Amino acid sequence: MGEKSSRWLRFQLSGQSYAVELLKVQEVQRVPDIMPVRGAPSHMLGIMNLRGQIISVVDLSQCLGLPGDALTDAARIIVIESKNETIGLRVSSVAEVIAVRESAVENPVGAIPALPREALIGIARHSGGMSVLLEATAFLA
Repeated sequence: MGEKSSRWLRFQLSGQSYAVELLKVQEVQRVPDIMPVRGAPSHMLGIMNLRGQIISVVDLSQCLGLPGDALTDAARIIVIESKNETIGLRVSSVAEVIAVRESAVENPVGAIPALPREALIGIARHSGGMSVLLEATAFLA
């Protein structure tokens, strides 16, 4: 019996590699017009219209305590859906889909202090290097 592996969408933020589980990704979009929302937290960029559905968009780098990247043509919105909730995560760029074996995931106890504990799954070694695995649904709240 083979070792269990899962597929992850790898992306860049502030020059670092991160990934979210592909099963939770609804789609990846170019950055559309985002309408700011008065009184929203600083990490919330605003709302966008996704084929008639209004969804919140957050700057993932701010959520993770990273310096923000300049908005370039490579920037993308990763649309996450879980339990009928949808959110857009703005990232610097989307790289690829990677397969991660269970044995390749390390638990980095206290390695990333700015990261909310519920958002961190682990660090995975893969053919492209290392990526921080994030629990995408932690950003729905």
